[in-house]
Amino acid sequence: MHGSTIGIIGLGEIGREIAVRAAAFEMKVLYFQRTRLEPVEEAVLRASYRPLDTLLAQSDWVVPQLPGDPSTRHLIDGPRLALMKRGACLINVARADVVERDALIAALRSGHLGGFALDPLYDEPGRADDELLGFDNVILTPHMAGSPRTNGLQDIAELITGLAAAFAGRRAQ
Repeated sequence: MHGSTIGIIGLGEIGREIAVRAAAFEMKVLYFQRTRLEPVEEAVLRASYRPLDTLLAQSDWVVPQLPGDPSTRHLIDGPRLALMKRGACLINVARADVVERDALIAALRSGHLGGFALDPLYDEPGRADDELLGFDNVILTPHMAGSPRTNGLQDIAELITGLAAAFAGRRAQ
């Protein structure tokens, strides 16, 4: 990561936290959003504004951090994936449908995209036949990868209690 370029699409609360952490690794931080930050904010975050297509072309890592709404659905589509550097990685921790699934699979199959990580999944709770599971360079997590450890432990405890109750033939309390 040191010395590589990260492109963050959307510098809201989470996008800013990603920028701070990337800067700590001495990554070059690029960002795109509808409204450019004031120069003082850019300096604090050590982030440089780029138009979206330029950000995609210059980044080794691309992280869309956008809300899920009609304006962001399939924002990263086939033509935009083609703009990315060959071998770049896409890390989608926003909404699955920000990235067009069929175009993503084509970019992974062709080898153009170097890797992909997704949290949350396209289909919750996930499917055993999900084509994305067949790629060695894909990481999928069920919308809990960023949870604090205590939340994750509570979720696992709930899951185990529910399974135990189901196996015992009764409903979990």
